[in-house]
Amino acid sequence: IVVVSSFYHSFEEFKSLYNSCCALSKNLVDDNVFYAILLDFPDSTKMSFEQEKETLNMIDEFAKKERIYCRHVSLFIRKRIKEGNVYRAWERKRGGILTLFKALLSGNYKCFSRFEKIRGVNFAILLDEDSKLMPGDVKKSINVALHPANKKTIIFSYQNRINGFSLKSNYAKRFQESSYTEIYPYGTEFYYKAFGKGIFCG
Repeated sequence: IVVVSSFYHSFEEFKSLYNSCCALSKNLVDDNVFYAILLDFPDSTKMSFEQEKETLNMIDEFAKKERIYCRHVSLFIRKRIKEGNVYRAWERKRGGILTLFKALLSGNYKCFSRFEKIRGVNFAILLDEDSKLMPGDVKKSINVALHPANKKTIIFSYQNRINGFSLKSNYAKRFQESSYTEIYPYGTEFYYKAFGKGIFCG
């Protein structure tokens, strides 16, 4: 399952998030790969209220309509719990992920107001709403997790970031967008064909 964690700000932002997740679901289309939006609502002095019910209805209608194009995308919205005088979802991001895992493993979704029962999940790819994946990255991650040499590994961390301030020359900026991809060696390029060697640039 590929999980995108987010926080509800507005219905327009939710629609944008849902459309992004739909696009993400095309990274690997497979009946054994699921994509999920894990959503938390803001803190409140009440367990629920009319305006929020209207928002949930709008979300339900939108997701139902988009389901035609995004059949692999599921929506999970957590219920709030009372902490002092405030109702909030337990531990914003870490708590959301742990709650989702517990539900997926046990089949008990009582902590969610919106959910879809998914069975047989063995691995999870955790993303933020602004995370970007290159084509094929989901399959690569699954293959890494399934490799016998990684049998004892529980967590894989891919932390590729671009620090724009370190890119001083125009030449360096030329490769900025490709800094997190394996663009070499090109086995089909002319230089390799002619001399049997690849050009390294990184």
